[in-house]
Amino acid sequence: MNLRQLRAFVLIADHRSIRAAARALFVTQPAATRSLRELEQSVGAELVRRSARGVELTTYGAVSYTHLTLPTKA
Repeated sequence: MNLRQLRAFVLIADHRSIRAAARALFVTQPAATRSLRELEQSVGAELVRRSARGVELTTYGAVSYTHLTLPTKA
């Protein structure tokens, strides 16, 4: 797991689209998909489900997204 993979996952979740996340990351769609797959392999769980309308977070993906995007206490 690395920052590139986490950043890709958060943007995929934000945009509900791998293609849109790839554009925001200035990478190709296959590169964003590869980052997501590597992260999923690293955590041992599916984070998103792909559909004709984009992607949907799995339960594990939703919990992970929440933890990654919660503001930290200063």
